[in-house]
Amino acid sequence: MLSRPPSDDGNAYTWTDISGSVTASNSQSVSNLTTIDDPVDGSLRMYVGTANGKIWTSADASLATPVFTDITQSYPGGNVSDIAADPTDVTRVFVTRSVFADPHLLRSLDGADWENIGSGLPGVPANTVAIDPLDTNRIFVGTDIGVYQSTDGGDTFEPFMAGLPLGMVVTDLEIVAEPHTLVAGTYGRGAWRVLLQAAVTDRIFADGFDAAP
Repeated sequence: MLSRPPSDDGNAYTWTDISGSVTASNSQSVSNLTTIDDPVDGSLRMYVGTANGKIWTSADASLATPVFTDITQSYPGGNVSDIAADPTDVTRVFVTRSVFADPHLLRSLDGADWENIGSGLPGVPANTVAIDPLDTNRIFVGTDIGVYQSTDGGDTFEPFMAGLPLGMVVTDLEIVAEPHTLVAGTYGRGAWRVLLQAAVTDRIFADGFDAAP
């Protein structure tokens, strides 16, 4: 069941049920949410992944009573640890699986059917995925042993440690376009960042990740 605070009356927020159950079980929790404004019609697309391996979407989560559709289909099960939607195409979606079994990354090009991708990712849980808003074929995945990068839309990956301590568990990745920066949240090691297009004279970021204050 998903809820949202529709307004702030100056004292407290009021949560409103917008989905009913999306877990198919009262004992399972929602793992993550991702929302994105549709560049075509301005609607608010939402994707939901759950701990028991369900994936749902709403074409417009800003409506008073949004409709959620189960798009799990060919997803092989296991904790949906993160979801990222292409900012230029809301039906191009990536999900990570926080499990030891393959696959660790799946992609949908229609917002429903899932294909196994991510050659080169290690055989450990994948915890988070991020799409570069300035190059949507550049995909980053955070795993239990560090960060991996793809430049071909998620088909193949290589390590992108850039100064991160070896074996770091990366639990979240976020990218901002300006300044063009990738930020990594970690398990027990704080937050780290790297400028993705560092200028030659930029000595702060030239050597890769540094600990965020």
